[in-house]
Amino acid sequence: MLELIEKVSSRRAIYKCPVCNKEKELGIYHVSVNKPKKCRSCTVTERNMKHGKSKSRLYRIWQGMKSRCMISSASGYKNYGGRGIFVCKSWSDSFEEFYSFAINNGYDDNLEIERINNNDGYHPSNCIFVRTSVNAKNKRLYKNNNTGFRGVVSVRKKFTSSIRENGKNIHLGTYPTAEEAYINRLIYIYNNNIYRREELLMIKLLIRSGIFDVKENLIITSKGQIVKFTTLLTGKGQQYFLMKLGGLE
Repeated sequence: MLELIEKVSSRRAIYKCPVCNKEKELGIYHVSVNKPKKCRSCTVTERNMKHGKSKSRLYRIWQGMKSRCMISSASGYKNYGGRGIFVCKSWSDSFEEFYSFAINNGYDDNLEIERINNNDGYHPSNCIFVRTSVNAKNKRLYKNNNTGFRGVVSVRKKFTSSIRENGKNIHLGTYPTAEEAYINRLIYIYNNNIYRREELLMIKLLIRSGIFDVKENLIITSKGQIVKFTTLLTGKGQQYFLMKLGGLE
């Protein structure tokens, strides 16, 4: 713990760091609440020695993610931590765990972290890295959305799904439930390979999570053999969508 040397005022005091033995003036409230074991300079040096990434963009993403979910005074907290959005323990406790996930899931410095389900927290099964333009699309649903699923509208007690491609709105069918309409929209996106790379990766993440299953069918035509992919919803996937954990755009 930092050693109190002397008070400068009712709010400030001089503390001595047990690691570097340097004396620094700090806020008394900050020290009493955060209980730092060493000064900030020693903390940063230790982090650099541990993983060498404390000045990286990915480290700043990690800090920002924790801040908006865990610190009530942070900017944006009301839209994250205030809504129950959390950071899983393995990530909040260890930058190395978060770093490993990021590198193994295609991170580069042109991407930012994105939650597939905007009402769920930051954890491996709900996160992917996308371009800013894609992240901007995956916000909470518009207030006039009456189904809870993107691209699905209620029409006369039935549900119609659609998707916009090349400036045109494509009708994908009408279904008895919103869940079925949304599921078929996702299958259309995957089977037709129409959206940006990151959006396809989101769907592939659902496949890896066991929500979808993909089977290959060999079709023989006059032009030769063609491999056609069929996307199927698993039992786990049915539960997933029935709970309305959608939000992919």
